[in-house]
Amino acid sequence: MSHPVKAKCEPGSAYCYSLMTIELFAVQILEAACYIQSYRMERKELTRISKALSDPTRLEIYEGISAHKEMFCGQVVEKFGLTPGTISHHLKILADANLIETRREGQFIYLKSRPETIRAYGQALVIMAGKTKAASSR
Repeated sequence: MSHPVKAKCEPGSAYCYSLMTIELFAVQILEAACYIQSYRMERKELTRISKALSDPTRLEIYEGISAHKEMFCGQVVEKFGLTPGTISHHLKILADANLIETRREGQFIYLKSRPETIRAYGQALVIMAGKTKAASSR
């Protein structure tokens, strides 16, 4: 975004530096607001992911899916020896937590993990642990 005043700004002048400082400060405020908003969203998602992975069977299913580029639903049923209804229930919770994505091809449903979600989850835990550590050292 260009300001007409900026064109008159002489490099090295106090006015020019003040204008640049104000713009930089505005950008920093905007970035901070975006970070705070995303952290709130992450906190909600963090809870959903934690609940999804807290079940040992679901964690094992997630690990199985993550070990492959893509898996067919029938492979998951076969690998874990659970009923299709039970597998479907676990897959829905994993998908709702954004840990896996599904795609339908005809009558077949294919699954793949979303590594970006687990990466963001890990980063949110690191941030949380850092805040806990800082609070306990006071």
